[in-house]
Parts: sequence; structure tokens; C-alpha cells
Amino acid sequence: MRNGRHEAILEGLLADPDIARMAGFANSCFKLWSPHVYDDVGEKLRALYEHDLSLKKNWRSNVYPCAAFNFGPCIICKCHRDSGNTPHTWCAIQALGNFDPKKRDICSTILILSALFTHGNTPVAEGETRLSFMQFVPGGLLQFVDNRFMTETQLRKKSKKLWGGGMAEKPGRWRKNLEMICTLDELTAKYVSPSSATKGVAKRK
Repeated sequence: MRNGRHEAILEGLLADPDIARMAGFANSCFKLWSPHVYDDVGEKLRALYEHDLSLKKNWRSNVYPCAAFNFGPCIICKCHRDSGNTPHTWCAIQALGNFDPKKRDICSTILILSALFTHGNTPVAEGETRLSFMQFVPGGLLQFVDNRFMTETQLRKKSKKLWGGGMAEKPGRWRKNLEMICTLDELTAKYVSPSSATKGVAKRK
């Protein structure tokens, strides 16, 4: 993706070690809270990068293919849904700026299913500033991989049989993707050993 006259600025931001740490933290949160989705996205994007060597990752060990910087100075986001993002992947949003931390969570990281849930924020007070840094997974990228590195139009022209098979899978794809999102019980079973859980109960008593 080309960013025109801003490309040099963005390359500098991507190379900044502090931003890299922020991006890495959000990436780790995604992996922690939704490991199955994280692995699925990573596998598909790995295939994409191998298919097109001109593509490069923003950060080497980060699964997110896209990042956006909102420089403010007073970011206000009206309620919306990001319909272009993959519905079952977590969009990472990190709030920056200079505002009252008692009223708003500065330097906080949130993960939301931005294509499914309506979201937005409220204005900051006069004299305050707010910026944001986001990472996300566009649905079109994963669809391109699923279509054997073609658009739907290209796939249909190449093979109506393959195209028809893909179209037949679409109605039930949401259920398959939903099953990859872990419940809290599944995460507890994955990360908490029986012995540590028992110790925690004993301490609470």
C-alpha cells in the first residue's frame, strides 16, 4: 500500500521503538484473548506474504497487517461499525494524548470486534488533546487468500466450479468463525493450571 507524500513519515513511525512496543503489546493481547483466531489469521497472511514478496509486514512478529495513526489534536469518533474489517478478528485501539486520566483512560488498549459492534467516543475537554493508534485485519485480505489469491470476479472467470464452491460455503462461514472465538471458560482451561486454580480458591477463603 502506498501512502503518497506521507509515506516517509509513516515509515519513520513504524521504525520507532516505542510505537513498535505498543503494537507488540496489542498483538500479544490479540493472541492471548483469541488464540484460535490469531493463529488462523497468521496462517492465512503468511501464505499471502509468501505469494506476493512485494508485501511486507509493519512489524516482524506482529500478525496485524494494517495500522492507522490519528494525530488529532482532538480525535472524536462518531458511532459506527467498520464493515470492511474481518468480523471475528479483534481491532486494537490505543488512546494517546494529554487529557484527564480520571475521566478518560489515557494509554489504554481495547480490543473490539469493530465490524460487529457499534463504537465511538466522546469529545475531550477544552485544552486537552487526544490521538489514537489502531491495528486491524481487513476482510478483503483473508477473502483474497481463501479465493486462491484472486478476487471473486477473477475466481469466477478462472473456474466456475471453484467459485461456486466458495459461494456455497459463505452462508455457514460465520458459524465456523464464531467457533474460533474462545469463551472465558476455554481461556481459563488453556492458561490456568488446576493446581494454581486450587491455590487461588484457598487464598480467597
